Amino acid sequence: AFSRSLEIANNANFPEEIIAEICKEHADNLYEKKQYDEALDQFMKTIGYLNPSYVIQWYNSSFLKH
Repeated sequence: AFSRSLEIANNANFPEEIIAEICKEHADNLYEKKQYDEALDQFMKTIGYLNPSYVIQWYNSSFLKH
């Protein structure tokens, strides 16, 4: 679903902010599934659009749970 959404957004020339939001949502979904490396790949696509503290918070909370 996320890859299709990203494809549609890119093909329709959506603003980069919208594409970054799709990547953030995808990253959140992957993170919840404990697919941390894949989530980080998606979070990296949001650089410049997503506050870095959001990502740091996610990863710090995962380490605190273990």
